Formats: sequence, structure tokens, C-alpha cells
Amino acid sequence: VRVICIEQCSGNWDCKHHEICCFNGCGHVCMSPNREKPGFCGDRRFPRNCRGPSCYNDFQCYGDLKCCPTRCGRSCAMPSYWPID
Repeated sequence: VRVICIEQCSGNWDCKHHEICCFNGCGHVCMSPNREKPGFCGDRRFPRNCRGPSCYNDFQCYGDLKCCPTRCGRSCAMPSYWPID
């Protein structure tokens, strides 16, 4: 299987409508500025194998998932809707 990485931009100057140029794990694409989805990064389960970050902001995560910190970088996780102390 061959993956084709899209290089839509090389810097914010290549993006329109106040979007910013972001790395998406394979290439660079224009995205809306970082806004957070609802919820909290609660249970921080650590992945067994570190593969580097899989996201940089919430909107790189599918559906309701949030981009949460782990010992390996950041990865998409199911949010908690109650703050964790």
C-alpha cells in the first residue's frame, strides 16, 4: 500500500481565510486555527508502543475525540466531561 502525502501549504501565507498551515501526520494542510472541543483530557492511558504524536490539536481527531498528551507525544482520546483533579 502506498500512501500519498499532500503538501497543500508550506507556511501560513499559503492559506486563506485566517487558516494556518499544519502538519497532519503525513503532509501539510490549511486548517482553522486551534480551537478546543468540549471535554477534558482525563484518563491518560499510556500507549504500549510510542509512534510519535498522532495529533497536534483537537480538530485533527475524528468526531468527539480530543488531542491529549501522553508520554509519547499527543494522541486522540475519548474526553471526560468532568474535570480530573
